[in-house]
Amino acid sequence: MGHLQLWIDEPGASLDLVSGAARIRLASGEMRQVGVGALAQVTLLRPATLSTDLLRACHENGVAVALLSERSPNAAFLWPASPRGARLRHAQHRVADDAAHNLDLARWLVAEKIREQMRWLTAQDVEHHLERFRLAALATSQIDTLRGIEGASSARYFRLWAGLWQAPWQFPGRDRLPPGDPVNALLSLTYTLALAMTGRLAGARGLDLAVGSLHPLTGDRPALAMDLMEPLRPWCDQWVWQICESGKVTPQDFELDPERGCRLTRDGRRKYYAAWFADQRRWFEPQARRGLAGWLRQLRVRPEGLPD
Repeated sequence: MGHLQLWIDEPGASLDLVSGAARIRLASGEMRQVGVGALAQVTLLRPATLSTDLLRACHENGVAVALLSERSPNAAFLWPASPRGARLRHAQHRVADDAAHNLDLARWLVAEKIREQMRWLTAQDVEHHLERFRLAALATSQIDTLRGIEGASSARYFRLWAGLWQAPWQFPGRDRLPPGDPVNALLSLTYTLALAMTGRLAGARGLDLAVGSLHPLTGDRPALAMDLMEPLRPWCDQWVWQICESGKVTPQDFELDPERGCRLTRDGRRKYYAAWFADQRRWFEPQARRGLAGWLRQLRVRPEGLPD
């Protein structure tokens, strides 16, 4: 697996495999080419056509594929799983079947998320009193209670975070389906892209992305990737605030659609993705790797000889 990211933001593009390279043909007739072995991820932001040969090559080379859609709030991800992680998957499944050990993992995730929320509010000199939520998360003995604590902590965090915004920006509160304002639109998009990155890193270790602890197993969502995203969310929030405050994106870079909600314009997407590309490996990926390493430590310290 390489390190390059291939993003397609042109409707009507087609991608196929030619001599070990991904060939991209745009609707205008322009063609580009990049070696599949150099890629880490392919992200489609507009309707496009992928050949089965290219999909197979992506799978064989450990290249993740993310499919975003203007018509659906949910992205689709194709994450190749490494066969090298059989022992880790076995340990993961054993912990998932043990309620007490599973709760330990979930408590750790929530406590880490609240710790990161505290970090960024403190950095902005905001008095938050979130420590009580973190301690309550570590002390609870019920998964449903833990989810309630996480929700209460996030609600308080976002109320305080809203006070950081200054005109011409405003944050009326978290709004998802569809996002009704520019800040929520940026949060949703950034969470989606960070989830794709987190799932790619976990999949490369051979973990089962469908089996989580905080997010229950349902079969139709990447529960583990969603779990690992939780401590990363405050970093996403801080990054969104910074690119808005710095003027890398402006309120004029958005348009409001009655059905799809608030979305970036074409020029706005260009600015946003330039900022994401510039910061992904420096800002997000180290934190995602740190979170995954911490989660693996929690998995490996279990009794009964789980992997070291």
